[in-house]
Amino acid sequence: MNQAAIAYENARKMHELEHMRQAAEALAHADGLTAVLNQIVLSACQVLQADSAVIWSYDASRLEFMPNDSIAWGIPEDVWRRSRKQGPRPGGTTDTVLQMGWLGMEDVDDLTAYPFMGDSTLLLLRGTGVRSFQAVALRVGDEKLGALYVNYNHPKTFTTQEQEIAQTFANHAALALRNARLLAQLEQARVTTTLIADATTLADLPETLDAVAAGIYRAWHCDLVTIHVYDPVRDLLIPPPTVCGVLHEEVEPDMQPSRVVRNLLERGPKLIVTEDTLADPLFATSRFRQQEEIVSCVVVRLQMSQQTVGMLFINYRKPHHFTEDELRHIELSANQAAVAIHNAQLFERQQRRTAALQALYQAGQAVTGSLNQQQILDDIAEQAWRLVSFTGRRVSYCSIWLVVDGSGAKVVSAFPRQELHKTRQALGPFVAWVTGPHGRTGIMHRAYKTGESQLVPNVDDDPDYLRSHKETRSELVVPIKLENDVVGIINVEHAEYAAFDNEDIRALEGLAAQAAIAMKNAQLYDTAVRQARLLHLASQVASHANSTLDEQKLLKKIVHVIATEFGFYHVAIFLMDEKQEYVVMRAASSENGQRLVGDGFQLKVGEQGLVGQVAQNGRYQIVADVSQNPHYLPNPLLRHTHSEATFPLIVRHKIIGVLDLQHRAQTGLQDDQIATLEMMTNQIANAIHNAQLYTQSAQQAFALQALYEAGQAVVESLDLKEILNNLVEQAWKLTGIHGLQAQFSCLLLQVGGQLHFEAAYPGHMLAALQDRPGSIDLYQPDRYGITGRAFKKGEPQLVDNVHADPNYLAYSNSTSSELAVPIKVEGHVVGVINVEHSQVRAFDEHDQNALVALAAQAGIAIQNANAYREARILQEVAALLTGAADMNEVMQLTLNAALEMTGTSSGSILYWDETRECFDPAYTLDGVGQSIRQYQTSARPRGFTRKVINIRRPVHIDDALYVTNVNPVVIQKRRRSLIGVPVLSEGKAIAVLHVYSPEPRHFSPHQVTTLETLAAQAGVAIAKMRSLEELQETKGKVGAYMALAWMSMASNAWRHSITADAVNIRNAADMVRGSLGTAVPNETHRNRIKNKLTMIHSLAERVMERPITPPLSSEDGANPIVINDLIRERTAQLWEDEKYAVLQFPTLLLAATENVMVWASAEWLRLALDLVVDNAIDAMKISSVQRLTIETSQNLGQVEIAIHDTGPGIPEALLPELFKGSLKKPRREGHLGRGLLMVQAIVQTYGGDVYARNAPEAGGDDGFVSACACDGKWVIG
Repeated sequence: MNQAAIAYENARKMHELEHMRQAAEALAHADGLTAVLNQIVLSACQVLQADSAVIWSYDASRLEFMPNDSIAWGIPEDVWRRSRKQGPRPGGTTDTVLQMGWLGMEDVDDLTAYPFMGDSTLLLLRGTGVRSFQAVALRVGDEKLGALYVNYNHPKTFTTQEQEIAQTFANHAALALRNARLLAQLEQARVTTTLIADATTLADLPETLDAVAAGIYRAWHCDLVTIHVYDPVRDLLIPPPTVCGVLHEEVEPDMQPSRVVRNLLERGPKLIVTEDTLADPLFATSRFRQQEEIVSCVVVRLQMSQQTVGMLFINYRKPHHFTEDELRHIELSANQAAVAIHNAQLFERQQRRTAALQALYQAGQAVTGSLNQQQILDDIAEQAWRLVSFTGRRVSYCSIWLVVDGSGAKVVSAFPRQELHKTRQALGPFVAWVTGPHGRTGIMHRAYKTGESQLVPNVDDDPDYLRSHKETRSELVVPIKLENDVVGIINVEHAEYAAFDNEDIRALEGLAAQAAIAMKNAQLYDTAVRQARLLHLASQVASHANSTLDEQKLLKKIVHVIATEFGFYHVAIFLMDEKQEYVVMRAASSENGQRLVGDGFQLKVGEQGLVGQVAQNGRYQIVADVSQNPHYLPNPLLRHTHSEATFPLIVRHKIIGVLDLQHRAQTGLQDDQIATLEMMTNQIANAIHNAQLYTQSAQQAFALQALYEAGQAVVESLDLKEILNNLVEQAWKLTGIHGLQAQFSCLLLQVGGQLHFEAAYPGHMLAALQDRPGSIDLYQPDRYGITGRAFKKGEPQLVDNVHADPNYLAYSNSTSSELAVPIKVEGHVVGVINVEHSQVRAFDEHDQNALVALAAQAGIAIQNANAYREARILQEVAALLTGAADMNEVMQLTLNAALEMTGTSSGSILYWDETRECFDPAYTLDGVGQSIRQYQTSARPRGFTRKVINIRRPVHIDDALYVTNVNPVVIQKRRRSLIGVPVLSEGKAIAVLHVYSPEPRHFSPHQVTTLETLAAQAGVAIAKMRSLEELQETKGKVGAYMALAWMSMASNAWRHSITADAVNIRNAADMVRGSLGTAVPNETHRNRIKNKLTMIHSLAERVMERPITPPLSSEDGANPIVINDLIRERTAQLWEDEKYAVLQFPTLLLAATENVMVWASAEWLRLALDLVVDNAIDAMKISSVQRLTIETSQNLGQVEIAIHDTGPGIPEALLPELFKGSLKKPRREGHLGRGLLMVQAIVQTYGGDVYARNAPEAGGDDGFVSACACDGKWVIG
């Protein structure tokens, strides 16, 4: 029994070994990876006696299973298809097998023991009926190749011995699988080598690149291949790159290589491997990487004998691990690709050099002795007839056919010559390759389809034969090929059966090859001649295009050259308008076309004519017969047009215009003519664009210069007439850039309800315009014209054709276009700048923008001039009010100034009687220069004027007709607009100052503010007059005069303190205005402007904080003051000003009064110090030695301040008169002693006194050596 068991076991083992041997032998003979996989699963079932088997292939480089390279045996097709679609998942059964090495499952339904069992595995097992399986990892060393499943349709327990057998088989299978994969890699390398070797034979570089990219793409199963070609001669990466597998976009012809490619080319290593591009800083920011979703890539420098010819990128959109073998093969492929590219480059370089020699060589051949295609075809027919003919056997005839669009062939030659006519009679000039009534398509069609020669021993037996000659018995048809395309047929026919043999085939095929070359040369010759002429024309156009930057001259030259050389009777260039809505004809070659240019002919983009269509879609259109095209737009001035070609003018992907070509005949354009015209349109478009850029630059430079000059005029002058004349001249100049100068420019300002002509250029136009139309009435819409419309709307009015504008107010019949821009001051329109031109569409947006900027300058000029005029009036009236003798003079001066400042027609001052609550008395003035008169006012106690009293702020009405609660008397007196300003005295409203205008108008905030200032001055003067009257009643005339003098001094001193800030504001404003005149301010200018504006703001706030009337009491503002601190602080402040800084800083001798305090107003004492110092500086202007000393001392409880200068001194005759206190001040010589009366008033206010004396010639206590020193001393209690 034991012996029998042993024998059985031995027999079983022998049987297993035999199966193992057979399996190993079958695996050894399997050819290819697929065959090996099939043999493994088949042998697994045999050796392990299984019902089915599966191999899940694993890619160790990508760390993932490969369902497409996996295989199954004994599995239903639909189950396997679904299972392979899902594939193994990470951490699943197959992944576990790969990690463990072996796995046996005795019952697939017991899932609790195998938690890693996934849906895909269960789908496969249950769909097949598997009850148990064992799975073995296919590994060679550490390299994982896949997992082998051996399945049983019944429960099975796996013994250790069975497990060992399975692992042994798996080892053999893994070795066979690994060898098969290696062989597949070698085959892949071989295929790549073959593909690139085939590409090496291509002469054309683009074809070579396409072939190389496609070969690498197929061989390496990558997702994207990119090749950047480098020309070492020109040191240039040639765009565009060659791509294969691109996702999102076509490669544009002008696509430039990225910075990454250039850096790698110049400094990178030969081979770069990046398995995670997002983590690689070199590729992380690449736009191409992001668009194409590249995850892994390898970059190889393409080199040929140390010479770089390009860069190769092999890209994957999923993580890819590159093995050493894979990289070696990639480098090998890259080297072969470099050879192919290098050879193609060499061919491309040599092609032009050898073209002439090739042509001469071909011309020497028997059948290529002519470059006339018909002559060549006739020679081929004769030579073919002779080649297959010999003594005793003559071919019946030979015919040559040319293929037409692959749909048929036409007979073009025959020999003998008379056979051509016979053939055309029998078959017609053209044979269509469609099934005829007898189902025959001809033997020629068969030769065309197969590309091979057709020998027919007996035509009667051939089902495709089409009889042309009844005597024909045999036929030989040989295709003429050009670059693998059949372009023609050599057909020979014989009256005998079996008249041709293989020798004839070889002879005619040789002739067909020569014929192809000859035909190609003839075609190339015709093409070269035509292209040479076209290139000559293109060069002429390019020469003209580059000869001028004058856009109009350029356009005229181009249309005439194209019309002359191409034979078009009408050539026109349309350019896009600024709004991209119309294309406007700007130049034409025909006489009628030039009339259209003059009329401003334009077409709607996308709607009108072929030109409008091309202007929208950017694609050229060739219409051989315009009568058949629905988009053709007939033009009565171009009646002879029968065909039309339109080409877009494109610059940087933007359509700027259209080139329109019209012909008298119904004709199209050949491909090379179209290509030449496209090239020419590119040159024309670039030339036009350059001319436009030049014109724009010139316009901008000219406009900036004009604006700069206008700004300078505004800054340097306050003469409004002079500034306005300068502005209209600049406006006229700004429109002269396009060619013909504008007719005239003018500037109008609002005066009531009219616009008056204030300036014009040329200058003689002003008188003519003031004569006709004289002025523009803003209340008559049908008569205010385009200029009035600009004023009314407050917007620029650019009119291309005034004759089509219903508002146009004709001045000159030659005017065709007009540009009017409103002038605004503080947001309100005050006038208009107007320019008129004789050409249609003479102005554009640039002119409008320039004129708007000029109008802004005009607004500033008007505002500055008005401000200067108002300030001058305020200054004059202030001086006059100071010396006013009575109340009537105050009223007269105030009302005159109010009307003059505001340009109003009448005014009034209504006093408010607070006790009686009425306005009395009331004074009115009916015009500047008239005398005031007192009247009984109708102002209501609860009306407009009372409101001004109550709120103590100005109130203005722009149009009384639109104010519901206005006093009816205002309307009755024809007062449409008015301002009411409170007159304040010591904080109380004592009266209201009114100004009236018979026209509706807007009063600017500045005008209101100046009226407030005037009212404040009037309030001070009125208070002085009232105080004088009171003093005269109580203290007598002398005391009244002295008190009045003090009030005058105080008022003047208060104004002086405000004026100091105002001067600083004005100086800062002048500096800012000058900086704004700079054409292109730099950073330093901007910072300086910012600082000055900050200073203006702070000074203005300080002025606004002061009361509108000065303090008239000596106690107002008095505080304890350290006298030395005040002197040091004030002298430091003064010597920051250029006026004082020209002098050396004064010597301060203050030791005697250190920490001594006085009770006074710091502001008044500073003013007194300023006035004395100013006197001292003025006194030293003509002195050779200029020194100033300020010395203090104490004497009997008083502080004495002495100011010594080295000037010539005050005349002796004047010294006694300085401090007499008379209201009528004596005339002084020069500036000596100015302001000392005010100093006296200030110092005496605080219990002190002031005196002046000339130092002795030998010098004074101050130690000055000058012979004529002057000392001034003032004492403060």
